[in-house]
Amino acid sequence: MHSIDQIISYSYIPITENKVGTWRFSEPFFDEKTSPCSFHCPINQEISHIMILLENKKYKEAFLNMFEKNPLLYTTGSVCPAFCKQNCNRKEIDSSIDINNIESYLGKMFIDYDISETLSNEKRDDRICIIGFGPAGISLSYQLAKKGFIVDVFEKMEKGGGMPIYGIPDIRLDKKIAEKEIKRIEAIKKINVYYSTEIKKDDIEKLKKEYKRVIVATGLQDPVKIEGLEDVYYGIDVLIKYHTKKFSFPSNGHYLVLGGGNTAMDVALYLLNNSNKVDIIARRDVLRAFEKEVEEVKKLGANIIFKAELKEWDKKRGGALININGKEDKIKADGIFICFGQKDKNFTDLKNIEKIGDIGGFEANLSTAIASGLKKAYEIIGIEKENKNIKIATIEMINKDIIEKKDKTEIINNETLIEEASRCIKCGICTECKVCETFCPDLAIDVNKRPEFDYDYCKGCGICYMECPRGVISLREVNR
Repeated sequence: MHSIDQIISYSYIPITENKVGTWRFSEPFFDEKTSPCSFHCPINQEISHIMILLENKKYKEAFLNMFEKNPLLYTTGSVCPAFCKQNCNRKEIDSSIDINNIESYLGKMFIDYDISETLSNEKRDDRICIIGFGPAGISLSYQLAKKGFIVDVFEKMEKGGGMPIYGIPDIRLDKKIAEKEIKRIEAIKKINVYYSTEIKKDDIEKLKKEYKRVIVATGLQDPVKIEGLEDVYYGIDVLIKYHTKKFSFPSNGHYLVLGGGNTAMDVALYLLNNSNKVDIIARRDVLRAFEKEVEEVKKLGANIIFKAELKEWDKKRGGALININGKEDKIKADGIFICFGQKDKNFTDLKNIEKIGDIGGFEANLSTAIASGLKKAYEIIGIEKENKNIKIATIEMINKDIIEKKDKTEIINNETLIEEASRCIKCGICTECKVCETFCPDLAIDVNKRPEFDYDYCKGCGICYMECPRGVISLREVNR
């Protein structure tokens, strides 16, 4: 048997001197991103940060964080289309976070909160005129007043709120709470609201001489009418009249609602709740209304007829001739409600005037109206808020396997509020979970409020990037 001398490799320098970072071709870096819920929110609320505050029972801080951009939290959370919820990454794991109901709950929780601390002591000589005290006008008024501007608002109705008060059914929005939100803004000393005061387009030039800026925020409240069609109701008209106690919806009849938007669903909702049979006649094969409103009327028994339009209407005989996908059909009905959208007959054609809300070309929904007021305020105050290089934390950037599945929690108290907020992934922001630090094979990551990388020892394997449950780590090519 031959003996072989064994030669064992031995390093005289410690492993810490072996800087393997020179091997890498790519490297991780901390790259905080915007969550898709915040990106798709017209108001750009910092939703992930708000959920962290709620998890830590910091209710007031969470409220003030949201209130800073939106003075109508309860109203918005109750009736907005919830673009945030629709684009929540959590839906790819189990179900979306109930963001709009969290917003509504916070608004209701702090409905009597004194907002004086949100107002600055700044004083400005400029007086701003706003025509209309609906969501867009309220949003703009608040943002300007808290920065020291004196704001005069002219509102043609007896109270403020616009469509949420005069258009949205009472069933979907507690008007008493909504009106409290409006009155809280109205009570700010630098805001003067003149109710029952209608401004015509002929008044604009005079107002321009009296004020630094004149902004129209009236919304679109005149119905689009069909020429030659008589003995019909127009949806927006009856909603406004109903909410001002000048109209009562009929009962125990059969009615046709023409249109596929939100106004059509609101009219149908009132009719259905008054024991009527309702056919919704939609010209397209899809409805423009928000999904939750469509589902609501369908549950109550509304019959939706797609690709259909009215050809003839004879109220005396109670008959309507409907063209359904190219074929004519007669339907007996007691009346017709036309809901083909709204327009403005006062300011639309007026040029050289600033407009916000849907009269300014913005999408006709509550959150977008509030956002338009916020954007105009930033412009007037001189705040630059646009970031053209926004990175979104998409679901592909998130390690779904680490996130525990949790059922949605109905928000009925503070405890369930925290439970639902805790389901939030906090996409795009570091929560110091230390998953990256745990999985790093080279111990090259130290998490202290954010991951810090020791590039002397990082080989660029990308494990931290793949394991991060929030998408805050990205990879880049090493520039040698």
